[in-house]
Amino acid sequence: MNLRNTEKSTGKQSRGRNQYELPSTRKRRVARQRQGLILLILMAAIATGFYVSTQDKTLQEPEIHAVEDPHILQPEISEVPLPQLAVEVRHKTTDHVVATGETITSLLGQYFTPAEILIIDRNSEPIFPLRKLRAGHQYRIELENEEFILFKYDINPEEQLIIEKKNDEINIERKTIPYNIEAKNTGTQFESPLD
Repeated sequence: MNLRNTEKSTGKQSRGRNQYELPSTRKRRVARQRQGLILLILMAAIATGFYVSTQDKTLQEPEIHAVEDPHILQPEISEVPLPQLAVEVRHKTTDHVVATGETITSLLGQYFTPAEILIIDRNSEPIFPLRKLRAGHQYRIELENEEFILFKYDINPEEQLIIEKKNDEINIERKTIPYNIEAKNTGTQFESPLD
């Protein structure tokens, strides 16, 4: 009799590799799987509890309980506004001459980050390319309370580049240099030979 006929005659189907597994071995395997699952769930619960307990509690507003003791004098709260202190604004202006080899980074590097200087360089390109800074030309830096507010560079005797920081915005422009021309009377009279 061949193997197929015996399976059909007994009515049992082959269960694969472990067809001769004992019932007690199968029970142990299922029990181990359950234990592993229970252990995994228990570890997840412990980890969640630890995570919740270590969360930053400063985000929650603390409860404030006012303790009023009749034997201790309580301060009176005045509704009169406190006087405003005058803030001293320190304005500092320094004039310099561009030295050989100096760049916009070496001139403004202590006031701006490299990324900000790159933005200034790109934005000033159509107005005046900063790579054209020349040694011997004058420039001025103005500070207010140690914060940068203005950079003026004399492009030529008639024009200057102005980089100004106002309300965290940087404005770049090219302007003509304003000169104050005063006419003075020296009191000298010329006599014309035609008179």
